[in-house]
Amino acid sequence: MNFVGAAAGVLLPRIASLYAVGNTEEITKKMSSGISFICLITLPMVAGITIVAPVFTPWFLGPGFDDTAILLIILSCLLFLIGIGRVTGSCLLAVKKEKSYTRNVCIGAAVNFLLNLWLINRFLAIGAAIASVAAELIVASLMFWECRNYLSVGKCIRKALLYFLCASVMFGCLIVVKKYISFSTFWNLSILSVTGAVVYGAILLIIKDELVCGSIRTFLQKLSKSTAAQSAKKG
Repeated sequence: MNFVGAAAGVLLPRIASLYAVGNTEEITKKMSSGISFICLITLPMVAGITIVAPVFTPWFLGPGFDDTAILLIILSCLLFLIGIGRVTGSCLLAVKKEKSYTRNVCIGAAVNFLLNLWLINRFLAIGAAIASVAAELIVASLMFWECRNYLSVGKCIRKALLYFLCASVMFGCLIVVKKYISFSTFWNLSILSVTGAVVYGAILLIIKDELVCGSIRTFLQKLSKSTAAQSAKKG
């Protein structure tokens, strides 16, 4: 969620400045990049949490809390949904659509409240988790729709599907790895976490994802300039 909040926080002032000068095309590029970034980091997180939750919760919370694993799995979807909602919400605030933003948030709160009244009586904590996810899904969908004029919708959907497929491959690999490891809980979690990161990163490099490759190129350029500057000072 810190990554998600950082992405939204960086986008808001940038989009506001672009909106002030009427540069809609650049806003579309920034928003598409923001949505892609959210999909890039949150979808593998959801997949990873789904894998490790049954191992993590009894180890971290202790005996008697095994059933909370399903809650963690359901609530992990909030990483993706809240991320989309925050990025699109930042766009609405930046382009002076505060009323639309407030309306969507209020709709989400009302839906969450009503679903809690209905689902908690029937499914207890699972009902509350489902209500939270459903409410955030509605908010994210409304925010996305309101921002449609500042988004390349087709590109965003294609990117989301691409990262979903990458996360699904990672998920499948972790299922296989999970069957063959039988160390202590700490080491099982560590192996699953590292394996997931390596597999997902390798897939992104193999498909030459523009966000990842672009970030690597930028990092190497800055490193090269920094090294050159230090060499010049020593010289």
